[in-house]
Amino acid sequence: MKFLPSRQRPPNHQYIFQPISSQFPAKLYMNPHAEVELKTPKLDWSIEVQNIAIELTKPQYVSMIDLLESLDYMVRNVPYRKYKPNLPLHTNCRQWWKYAIDSVLEVHIRRCTQMWSWCNIKKHRELLKSYKIAYKNKLTQTKLSEEIQKQIQDLEKTLDVFNIILARQQAQVEVIRSGQKLRKKSTDTGEKRGGWFSGFWGKKESKKKGEESLIPETIDDLMTPEEKDKLFTAIGYSGSMHNLTLPKKYVAYIMTLKLVSTSIVIRENKNIPEILKIQIIGLGTCWEPRL
Repeated sequence: MKFLPSRQRPPNHQYIFQPISSQFPAKLYMNPHAEVELKTPKLDWSIEVQNIAIELTKPQYVSMIDLLESLDYMVRNVPYRKYKPNLPLHTNCRQWWKYAIDSVLEVHIRRCTQMWSWCNIKKHRELLKSYKIAYKNKLTQTKLSEEIQKQIQDLEKTLDVFNIILARQQAQVEVIRSGQKLRKKSTDTGEKRGGWFSGFWGKKESKKKGEESLIPETIDDLMTPEEKDKLFTAIGYSGSMHNLTLPKKYVAYIMTLKLVSTSIVIRENKNIPEILKIQIIGLGTCWEPRL
């Protein structure tokens, strides 16, 4: 998009980012058979922008600061929002004073006092223990009873994410140390597809429904990271290696961006000369990754 002439611009409109000027359109060249020819890249993209100008006046700067301050107030008010009365301030001073007192008491005083009380600690430990026992049943049993499922859901609504993850990890470690087998997670996709044509859309199930599988699915289940590093070193493999079927010097993608001029202007008002002007001329970059 080219710069609008001054006579076509709105008279009372002030740009922060001036309209972008580009005399030459973006060029995109795609070759789907590049891996066969090995002469041209799969994607060649280039664009040239004439000018990007940023202009900021004092009223605009003040408006931006006011917006940031209002967002900061909104974030700080989040813990106290549930105590806020939905009433006008001038005719309900008692409710608003109660809102201020309850906010300080509930968020900063009572919460810390209850957190370190023995009754609260004991109750929290009992909830964690109950959740860990229920989750161990979920890890080992093929079919859970509705009572245990409801117990897990209720405890997950009470506990926070950190304690839920911690209790799950502890339950998994205790199950493994006791020698019990972990239940394999089953998917119902095959059962949902079903019908005469289910064999055409997925692999045939080799085991009965509900039967647990202890066969590792990936190399991560078979080997530790140290063992994998030793194996990759022995066979000369690296995860960051390029495709061995392509030449080392073959470039698959070329992305070029050229910026002729960039400027940042700060002024007191629209009709007053600028206080500060920073300009960068001739800025470009080229990115050429390989497969």
